[in-house]
Amino acid sequence: MKKYFPFLALSVLLGSCNSPNDITPNQSNRLSGRYYWDVWKNNLTGATLQINTCRRQNYIQFNSDGTFSRRGWDANPCIQTEIDDGTYEYNITTAKITVRFTDGPGGAINTEVWNNIQLPSNRITFTWDENLDGRDEHYMEYLKN
Repeated sequence: MKKYFPFLALSVLLGSCNSPNDITPNQSNRLSGRYYWDVWKNNLTGATLQINTCRRQNYIQFNSDGTFSRRGWDANPCIQTEIDDGTYEYNITTAKITVRFTDGPGGAINTEVWNNIQLPSNRITFTWDENLDGRDEHYMEYLKN
């Protein structure tokens, strides 16, 4: 048994390692939750959007099972205009989140890739290339509730 112990220990150790793309349990718990819109900036022009009381209702809800919901409100008049539900993948190594969702009931299936993900204790920040030209036009911050 003694001569097989190192091989047994190594095989147990290697068998329990996660891929670097996996969400570790602590990271998954940190991402799960509801985040409310706090900051929007256009990276190309420097313009910022005033996030008023109505727009502060906008949120993203990440669930630990890999699903998410996003809801958005327009400011004038203050009405809900965005209903997106789908799945997400968080790649810790590349600091990207890929969301796949149906754009509203019966809408088209869309994919967005959020870059430069940061998860400080109570928020998520990211950049986003909306028109897929290789430049991240948007910078977003959401506060965790």
